[in-house]
Amino acid sequence: MQNLAVDVSGSVDQARFELQKQGYAGAFRNRQVLNAIRSGPSQAISVTMVQWTGPALQIQVVPWTRIGDEESATALADAIAAGPRRLFGGGTSISGAIDYAMTLWRTSPYQGTRRVIDVSATERTTEAVPPRSHATKRYAKASPSTACRSSRSSPTSTATTRTM
Repeated sequence: MQNLAVDVSGSVDQARFELQKQGYAGAFRNRQVLNAIRSGPSQAISVTMVQWTGPALQIQVVPWTRIGDEESATALADAIAAGPRRLFGGGTSISGAIDYAMTLWRTSPYQGTRRVIDVSATERTTEAVPPRSHATKRYAKASPSTACRSSRSSPTSTATTRTM
């Protein structure tokens, strides 16, 4: 189960928002990504996308979608690319995005053996709780099969949490 979390906080202009969306859409159009999905134990993954900003400002913008073939991957990429920005402004609460993403796992019609939240962010969190500490504590309570990685890196990085 993959949750893609797109930063739409006040520091994100339209160009950076589009960069985030196009990066995710491009990934699902990439044959290597589809081959990696097909090589997994279930030969498919479920994906959703959220937009996030402050501690209580998040919205699911792409519903849970099963990706297991080129048609479904392309449809997801198209939905991501066409999706408008639904939230504007606010602080940067990475831990708020993590909390919201975790609630969506309960709403998925799909079952998964692995849960991943991929957070795209343009700056460090502006709240008191550091995302690495928060995520580690939240994931430890959620499930032993839930992976948690966090790093501040370049926009081309594949780390779970990216800062552009």
